[in-house]
Amino acid sequence: WTLHAAASLLWPYVHRQQIPVTLMYAEFESADGRALSPEQVRLLARELSLRAQERLRGSDIMIRYNARELLFLLLDCESTHIDPIAGDIRSRFEAASRDIGLPAVLRLGATWLPREPMALDQLLNGLHEALQRARHYRQGNTGAVRADPEQHSRGLGRG
Repeated sequence: WTLHAAASLLWPYVHRQQIPVTLMYAEFESADGRALSPEQVRLLARELSLRAQERLRGSDIMIRYNARELLFLLLDCESTHIDPIAGDIRSRFEAASRDIGLPAVLRLGATWLPREPMALDQLLNGLHEALQRARHYRQGNTGAVRADPEQHSRGLGRG
């Protein structure tokens, strides 16, 4: 409900002011694919939160989506600027996870608020599809896999 509460307050404002908003969804897993204990998940979630806070700006919103997933609402951030942010958060998190002895990988999906109003559920579906695609990029993905919200109704956007 936190995401919906934030969105219900922000969506009308950002559309009215034409402020660009990028949404980034992050999910972590063990680097070797093994199951993580609840304590390990808690430690890694904390590391992800700390590393993201080092990179995010004061206007950005971070929401714990579930045990292994965080959602970021990046206000006044064009979608073309997401890769350096995503890459930096990924490298910080993966280095920190190795430092605490729990090597992990981070998958990132992203989408943006289109210029025309769009239902939140539609936008989140595109974001989830981008994350599904990101899960398939095991190596060589330095940014976030993106889903174009304007193309969502006709299929997935470019990655």
